[in-house]
Amino acid sequence: MANHLAAERSPYLLQHAGNPVDWYPWGPEALGRARAEDRPVLLSIGYAACHWCHVMAHECFEDPAIAAQMNAGFVNVKVDREERPDLDAIYQTVCQMTGRGGGWPLTIFLTPELRPFFVGTYFPPEPRHGLPALPQVLAAVRQAWEDRRAEVERVAAQWTEALAQAEDLGGGASAPPSIIANSTAEAAKRLLANADPAHGGFGRAPKFPNPEGLELLLRAGGEPRAHALLTLVRMAEGGIYDQLGGGFHRYSVDEAWRVPHFEKMLYDNALLPPLYLAAYQLTQEGLFARVARETCAFLLRELAAPDGGFYGTLDADSEGGEGSFYVWTAEEMRAAGGEEALRRFGVTPEGNFEGGATVLRAVEEAPDELKRRLLAVRGLRSRPARDEKILTGWNGLAIGALAQAGRILGEDAFTEAATRAAAFLRAGLAAGEDGLLHVHGRPIAGFLQDYAYLTGVLIDLYEATFDGTWMRWAMALARGAVARFESDGAFYQTEAGLSDLIHRPRDLLDAGTPSGESAMVRALLRLAPWTGDDATAGKILDARLAAAAAQPWGQASLLCAADFAPLEVALAGQPPAEWLRRLAARYLPNLVLSRIDPAWPEPVPPLWEGKAPSVGGRPRAWVCRDFTCSLPLTSWDEVAAALGG
Repeated sequence: MANHLAAERSPYLLQHAGNPVDWYPWGPEALGRARAEDRPVLLSIGYAACHWCHVMAHECFEDPAIAAQMNAGFVNVKVDREERPDLDAIYQTVCQMTGRGGGWPLTIFLTPELRPFFVGTYFPPEPRHGLPALPQVLAAVRQAWEDRRAEVERVAAQWTEALAQAEDLGGGASAPPSIIANSTAEAAKRLLANADPAHGGFGRAPKFPNPEGLELLLRAGGEPRAHALLTLVRMAEGGIYDQLGGGFHRYSVDEAWRVPHFEKMLYDNALLPPLYLAAYQLTQEGLFARVARETCAFLLRELAAPDGGFYGTLDADSEGGEGSFYVWTAEEMRAAGGEEALRRFGVTPEGNFEGGATVLRAVEEAPDELKRRLLAVRGLRSRPARDEKILTGWNGLAIGALAQAGRILGEDAFTEAATRAAAFLRAGLAAGEDGLLHVHGRPIAGFLQDYAYLTGVLIDLYEATFDGTWMRWAMALARGAVARFESDGAFYQTEAGLSDLIHRPRDLLDAGTPSGESAMVRALLRLAPWTGDDATAGKILDARLAAAAAQPWGQASLLCAADFAPLEVALAGQPPAEWLRRLAARYLPNLVLSRIDPAWPEPVPPLWEGKAPSVGGRPRAWVCRDFTCSLPLTSWDEVAAALGG
């Protein structure tokens, strides 16, 4: 018999609709029942591609005896963290404050007033690996609720008060000029202290790509840049990269990137191509262009929705268990590709994964024809499940990756896909001129990340197409974001006054994706040459930069924003294809590229002031930096000289 999740649209919630647990979605019905019956809420947060969420569901939530215990003592609420990142942020913070580290599934017990008093993550059905069994936890929490209520309320009050303090990152003091000037170099030096010189990346297993940290190292140049390039090479050679189908898995369980956790997330595969494109601009090495191209092709092949948007995740599991879709035995590989395939992809009889299977890696670069043949054979296997939720912010990141790939690689198909996706969001996820929804088909208001990510990538799309529609939408969304989320020199994750939150969270730290605040600051700075307004971004940087430079972990994206010093290139007339191709080949991370539009509505953007649209149709360019512009330039050699050679 279905529970209260049967009418939901989230694939994660629907995965639990047939559980014997009397699950509710987060909302007035469940929270009202908890208050009316004075019951604690058992809140379980996860997402559709989460392996350990599946494990706990199978072991515990499908067990009738455990379900009966949950139903007897609690109002049980399931939340998809991708639909409600604000709830996840609040209660993950509590879990981290207790020293448990956080993660998914998140298991948290709340008073009817939604204040947390006991937290954990995965619990097995019986004691295992030092973890208590879920039935033990349920019994202990229920006994505490009934017999030690005053103590429970005291803990809940303390943790609720501690939430605001947990977001204090040491900001407030204005950053001195020396910090502002050297923040990138100083932060890069601190990141390198935890670098793995052999395999790239940071620290030991499990190892995550950390795209924000890698971008900061690329910007810093010298030894930090060399480490970032090494990391990108090692990741591309390893099992974290899908050697046949393109795209990256979530993270590596070992320090050498050999064996991944196999889920594929839209945001990882949107954040990593721009890094590979930057590496290609810096080195002109084909490996970097190939990985960016293959990853964008993966987005279009595996995650593209028919109407133009992008789905969220591919599961780690399929029929046969975790990773079974991706790994090969020696016999399978020999039959599909011969001895050459065994050699090129490092497949051995003993394997490097469960059951003697091998996660493929690039021992030698394989011909495209061989990869296509193996991909066709793999395509006959049972595929991982796909979460077909379409999230505004993650789609924004994908638009940015495709727009940049289209411009830098000269791939019109990528630019066209980015344009289709932006049009899809405009038609289905815009809420008025300057507002957004968070998820397609659901009346959930957009969060700061949705506005921040989409605003920034619409600038990328404008620079790839020179279609002013996207720039004007970016400017409107920026105004909407400041109005909704900024208060007293800070950005918040949600709009003010939401009644189902015990705390209005900020979005300060990178966590797999750039923090909402840093992404919004960067978008505002990129828009400043168009709007003439960098006051809000400057205020936040002034308050937070010194602390971020001293402790860059989780704040690299803010430091990248602080490193933005616009290099404006304004074009008039129809710029020659050679100019655009040569511009795209250069590593110019602070480029502000525009083409003067005589039909642009008044007022004229500041970056076009004093620049005549065209003379007799002849193309011209201006290069501006540090509030100083060149004379009109009419040849590529002149443009190149103004750019610095």
